[in-house]
Amino acid sequence: MRRALAALFGLLLVCLARPVHAEDWAPCRSEGYLSHFDERMTPQACDVVTTVTIPYRSHAITLRAIHRRASPMSGDPGFLALMRNTAAAIGAAMNQMGPGLRLGDVTVFYNNALSASTREGRETFLRGGVRAETTDLLGPVDSRHPGAARECPINFYKATGRSSDQEILFTLAHEVFHCIQYSTWPALIGASGKDWQIEGSAEYFAYLAQPAGSGNEGFIRNFDNQIVGSPLSAMKYPAVVYFLWLGQANGPQSIPPFLRDSRTLEDLVTPDQWFKFAQDYEDNKIQYPDGRGIASSPVAGRSRTISGADNFVKPSLPFTINTYTYAFARGKIFDLTYSEMPKDGREAWRKLDGADWADPPANVTTCDGEKRYRVLWTTTSSSTAGHTRIAARPATQADCTCPAGSWQETEQSTRHIFEQSAFTAGQAKHYIGGTRTLQLNADHTGSFTYNSVEVRVGNPGDEVWLHQVVTGGTHFTRNLVGGLLLTVYTPGVNLVTLHNEMHTPGRVINETRQAGAQSIGHYFHCDDAGLHLTQNTHTPLFLPGAANFSVNMDFVRTGGP
Repeated sequence: MRRALAALFGLLLVCLARPVHAEDWAPCRSEGYLSHFDERMTPQACDVVTTVTIPYRSHAITLRAIHRRASPMSGDPGFLALMRNTAAAIGAAMNQMGPGLRLGDVTVFYNNALSASTREGRETFLRGGVRAETTDLLGPVDSRHPGAARECPINFYKATGRSSDQEILFTLAHEVFHCIQYSTWPALIGASGKDWQIEGSAEYFAYLAQPAGSGNEGFIRNFDNQIVGSPLSAMKYPAVVYFLWLGQANGPQSIPPFLRDSRTLEDLVTPDQWFKFAQDYEDNKIQYPDGRGIASSPVAGRSRTISGADNFVKPSLPFTINTYTYAFARGKIFDLTYSEMPKDGREAWRKLDGADWADPPANVTTCDGEKRYRVLWTTTSSSTAGHTRIAARPATQADCTCPAGSWQETEQSTRHIFEQSAFTAGQAKHYIGGTRTLQLNADHTGSFTYNSVEVRVGNPGDEVWLHQVVTGGTHFTRNLVGGLLLTVYTPGVNLVTLHNEMHTPGRVINETRQAGAQSIGHYFHCDDAGLHLTQNTHTPLFLPGAANFSVNMDFVRTGGP
């Protein structure tokens, strides 16, 4: 597995004017040993610069650094400390991933030659263009280490420029994980279409070992540019972004089962998982293992101004992320209909004002000015996410006073609110009658009134059942913020009255008491059917005698502002 220098700086080899002879590493004199690291190398004398231990659960894995005796390299305290820190960091990362990883002794050959020009698949590497390389494993299994694997060979080439300790540690961890892959999941290596798993997971492991990264986050920026037109399965190192999300969502221990699973990408990642990843990616919620946000800037996608009827076809390569910005022109009502989406298709919209992702809207009203939406869609097997048809008509005065006016809640909405309210756990709830009215004045005051809303919890004949009538309501000032209708209570007039008639064995208990009324904190929109308030999950609502939960409400207009 090669690691190109294009995305990272060169490795610093700590050199002295004269060689420092340490333990002779006899395998270097054997035919074919050094050529396994670099095919240009012939048998010759090598020295072990240092040997340290990678602590992984009950195993003690050896990490040794060697170099050709003919190329001087120091064993100064700084380099020795770097190797100790690298071994400890790799062991800690392995422990985070859980049991079952296999790794033999690791030998790092510090080369004093630039990498040769070579070609690997569709990629061409120029002379000096490879930083480090892990080929296949060496030799038989070391019987002294139960559960161990064959020797892991890592070759560091000579490079120009100076690298930090964190860059060297990061690259070593990446290459060590390739050896773990060879030993633990041999079917993964060389499998067709698995490069995204092989290189993406190795890069993720390096972030576990060195959360600060390599100092150059080029592969993450490559993901930003590629994911809009290239599927995840076509990537190599940039696929680390998906692994960072997977490790963040499910923990590092979720990575080994993911690599062990031999299914295709389409079978490994469900449409819902891919869409959740896409949303978190677009929202810049993906983090490095140390909790910092990744150095990512998602591509904004194309924009389109909509001023009349239109029809959008939504092409989609599977396992890409597709975004568009729709700008709806001022002074109109746009009615949107959507063709049936394929089973693997997902779509969400959000206003460009910090709002959350939501289901695609049925209507967009632009009385107060242009409205802009970010639209996101994905598929995992289909080449299209369907299409969106848009009809447009001029907005009337009544349309443009929304949400100001007098509104009465529909019976269906009131029934839904009260029959799903948790007045008494385990008993059926029945809405009997009554209404709720919402008054939104032009001066930004308003009220929400319960007009003898009558409900029953339980049934006559039950051992205990309740008949209740709710009156009263709230008074408030209101504001429209980012598509939300928000209210602030007017002090002293914000309680409803509960008229309770509790039926118990042999006794009827009558009680009248006051309770907190429902607040309003919803997204809103108007259409021909009336005013619709859609729950805002960040603003809990309250029902009398019920636990906190959010609800949607629908109203019909009964008067103007």
